[in-house]
Amino acid sequence: MVFYKLKIGQYDTEVSPLNPKKNEFEDCDKDGNVLVKNAGTYTKGTFYNKITGEEHTTAFKLIRGKAMAKLSKTKEVSNFKEVDVREQDDLIIEKEYLMKGDWLLKELKTTGKGLKFAYTSGNGYKVYFAYVKPHPIYTDYLSMVLGTTMKSELIEGLMKAEEEKAKVKTCIEAVGVDTAKVEDLLEL
Repeated sequence: MVFYKLKIGQYDTEVSPLNPKKNEFEDCDKDGNVLVKNAGTYTKGTFYNKITGEEHTTAFKLIRGKAMAKLSKTKEVSNFKEVDVREQDDLIIEKEYLMKGDWLLKELKTTGKGLKFAYTSGNGYKVYFAYVKPHPIYTDYLSMVLGTTMKSELIEGLMKAEEEKAKVKTCIEAVGVDTAKVEDLLEL
């Protein structure tokens, strides 16, 4: 991650974006053989097996060594956890929903907790962390937010990167390596 300078009034600050992680899975046939996409220009693209040369019009994703079809939209959740409502603050929110549910709203207001579970919008392979809690503004509704990445994971990585950067800088100073200058790279 990189920090960019941002001056706010008289305050000098640095910012670094916290971008959600993306899970990328390989395309494969129904047997789990890896396929390469042959993108179409005016026609629909196809997939082919590099080893056999066999062509496929549809592909699956290779997840944990198995060929998997696209996910269906989450319509029912039986596996969920009751969590502190503040846990949601650690999530990088990618989607937000207004939710109705009088009984659940009453229950969560009484306990002061929130719910956490896995959710998918369907027709793909993206799975989100979902958090449900009473909406802070619209008190007759619940709020459901979705995201794939926790801020704490990225911040930990950022802190480790900063430590490594400091170590490298110390090594460079100890060895006496000069920083390149424009004049060194371009002769007029």
